Amino acid sequence: MQGNELKNLKDIEDHKVLTALQNPAKRIIQQSEAEGVTTVLFTSDDDPFGSLIAATAIAQIFIGYNKRVLLFSMIPGSLSPLQEKYELDGHRGFMKVAGSSDYLSRAIYTTEGDGFDIAGVEEVEEEPYLDMLERYDLESRMSPLENYYDHILIVGPAKESSMVYPHIYKVAEAVVLISRNSTSDYRRLNILIDEHSRHNLHNFGIIRRES
Repeated sequence: MQGNELKNLKDIEDHKVLTALQNPAKRIIQQSEAEGVTTVLFTSDDDPFGSLIAATAIAQIFIGYNKRVLLFSMIPGSLSPLQEKYELDGHRGFMKVAGSSDYLSRAIYTTEGDGFDIAGVEEVEEEPYLDMLERYDLESRMSPLENYYDHILIVGPAKESSMVYPHIYKVAEAVVLISRNSTSDYRRLNILIDEHSRHNLHNFGIIRRES
């Protein structure tokens, strides 16, 4: 989960990241419109923090284009750092809501940014998280949300260590792969690209970040 990194989310220099991701964000908007895509997965082999940084920045860029955006971080333990960064109050994590309600919308927080909403997963071990996803029909729960948002950005945990991706792939339509420039295993990246293709996900490219 790279919990220590996640806790540092609020310290990220937003201006620097936003500047670097302007062109990738524009490209994702163009590709989404061309392919009729609403739900885009941000994922990596071993850099969930990088995926979360990229997705949050791109969500903020999207609202600058008057897009309605839902950021749904499916990284266990990511809800608290998102609440701290965006000053969100309440205890409506995915696990709590999924265990008591059919309506995923109850896990959504509204930020001060017009049209930018957030949902996330609280601290949870892999086994109960996987069990919840197997019992909770995420695909049917997320489908109604597409009527309210222009873009739904899902942030996935580290692919190398998580078993939840079969459930995530069911709801994603396209994928953006996050790569650490200095440490990524490019053979693994190619394996992931092939895997995404087998799940019929549109390839929206790779975002490379410095570690």
